[in-house]
Amino acid sequence: MPVLMAQSGMVMIPTLAVHNDFVNFLFDESVLDAPLLKQLVPESLIAAYKSQSLVEKYKDRKAEFEARNRIAFAAVKAIHKAGVRVLVGTDAGNWNTVQGYSVHREMKLLSEAGFTPEEAIAAASTYSTEFLGIKVGTNEGERANFVVLNTSPTKNILNTQDIAFVVKDGKVVVD
Repeated sequence: MPVLMAQSGMVMIPTLAVHNDFVNFLFDESVLDAPLLKQLVPESLIAAYKSQSLVEKYKDRKAEFEARNRIAFAAVKAIHKAGVRVLVGTDAGNWNTVQGYSVHREMKLLSEAGFTPEEAIAAASTYSTEFLGIKVGTNEGERANFVVLNTSPTKNILNTQDIAFVVKDGKVVVD
């Protein structure tokens, strides 16, 4: 099936964050302790995910969630290996997704599924803009939308969260 998808030019948006991060939000403290997340949401939301009653409610299903995640990662890995174009999407607005932060989580999860950091970044940027028909670039007259990072994500995809500033339409909007 993945080969047929690649041959027909299909793209896939696996939304691993919405489907797989539930177990990470509950059982991997680093996910909720990320500085970027703390900049984006109130501490009360983070505390809700860290709630001992919530963790207790799902702790008996942790192995089940992890097994489901392994199946999803294997499917995404097979699709990627077959050459299917993968785009980043998060289904933000669902439980265990956070606007902005989940894009970084999606790139991290794609890396866990076998993407290089460069491929995960392209899935979130270049490939997505191409798919949507948005023309961007750095030449005069082109729309300049980009993020400048403090540390390189090519060695560690989590460095996409270490943002120096954001440029939208050629203007610094976040610094």
